[in-house]
Amino acid sequence: MNKKIVSFGFMAVTALSLGLTSTVANADSNNTNQQTTNVQQAQPQIPQVSQDQYEQNIQGVHNIDVNGVMNKINNKENFILFVGYKECKYCRAFSPELHKFIQKDNANVYYLNLDNVRQNPGQITKPFMDFLNKDLQLSGTPTIALLQNGKVNQDLNYSGYGFELSDLEQMLNK
Repeated sequence: MNKKIVSFGFMAVTALSLGLTSTVANADSNNTNQQTTNVQQAQPQIPQVSQDQYEQNIQGVHNIDVNGVMNKINNKENFILFVGYKECKYCRAFSPELHKFIQKDNANVYYLNLDNVRQNPGQITKPFMDFLNKDLQLSGTPTIALLQNGKVNQDLNYSGYGFELSDLEQMLNK
């Protein structure tokens, strides 16, 4: 494997997992990335959710690693992907909505934990980084997106803090 790709991938995922991208919730709502729906319009009060509560809130998600994500994409599967990590205060603040979504709608959500990705940099490949950057257009965490036939539905690709249960439920109606 090309060491430059692995190094780049490791640095990118490390930057994500260290919270550098958590600033997406503070980003100007006129973000130039028009294809990703950023539902956060104003500076909301961010609820304080502990890491333990976050882990309880996301019970019911299906943990998935990089290879699992890429297999689902290559097999052109339909699935909901949640990208986050427990140190991200915006992921923790979003977790009660995710919990409601899983409980109320019995939704199958696949969780790509960036902490695990960071701890296993050997799994990062160029196709995975292309997926994160070009397809998912990952600009921060939390990110949750509907993939249909292995492709991100850009109308249902949410990034940042502020989306609600009704936003998530739209994913089940597509």
